[in-house]
Order: sequence, then structure tokens, then C-alpha cells
Amino acid sequence: MRLRQLAIRALPWLLLAGMTGFAAIGWVHFIAKDQTLWQRSFETVHTATALIDRLDAHDTRAVRDALLRQREEQCDWIARYAEHVPHDLAEALRQTRVVCDTPVPPWPADHDAAPEDSEDIEQAAPDATGEEDEAGEEAPETTDSGEHTDHPRAS
Repeated sequence: MRLRQLAIRALPWLLLAGMTGFAAIGWVHFIAKDQTLWQRSFETVHTATALIDRLDAHDTRAVRDALLRQREEQCDWIARYAEHVPHDLAEALRQTRVVCDTPVPPWPADHDAAPEDSEDIEQAAPDATGEEDEAGEEAPETTDSGEHTDHPRAS
């Protein structure tokens, strides 16, 4: 009988302790996930900006536009929820906001002059000599040094 009374008194406290422990574990997991989400958002902005800066004449405008959209989406998301950033990520938030506030230079006009993919290039300019081989097909493209290339933009 005494054991039963002890169990009746202890069981609610044990249940409360278990629920509190479970909630604490869930909270720690949530905080870790939240911090990871913020870090990923910051990294996306910095990575997209770096890739935009490194694009050259061989890359297409579509790639650049996709990176710009991704960067803008992340910057908008960060700006909208900045008040919820964990305190230990405040410096990363500040740095990312500087990147987001820095405008990306416009697409250079001279990049638009070249066709974007190899099929367009073949249709626009058959080959340097304009000659056809014996089978009636165009001769493979060559570089200025006379080497054959697999890709029209290869140098």
C-alpha cells in the first residue's frame, strides 16, 4: 500500500521531468537547425555574389540571371527575418547585409553580341573557311593556331 502511494506521488513528477527533458532536447535541436539555416542563407548570398563576379564571356546570361535571382531571394528573406537571427550570428548578418546592399554591375553589352550556345554559333558562322569536307559537311572548327576544337569557344 505504501509503495502504491509513493508511486502515485512520484509518477506525475517523473512524467513532468521526462516532458521537460524532451522539450529541452527539442529546443536545442531547434536552435541548432535555426543557426544552420541562417548560416546557409548567408553562405548562399556570398557564394552567389562571388560566382556572379567570376562569370566571364564563356558563361551565359541565363546562369548569371539565375544567380542574381537566388541572391535576391536570399537577401529578401534575410532582410525580412533579420530580427530573429541568433545573437552569435550578428556579425555574419552585418557582413551579409553589406553584400546584399552592394549592387551587382549590369550585364556587359558586349556579352550579348555572341550567341549563347554552340548550336547558335554553328548556325551563325559555319566555320572560319566556309569550306565543306568530302561528305558535304562543314569542316571542324580550328583555333588561330590551326588546332581542331571540340567546342567553338575553346581556345
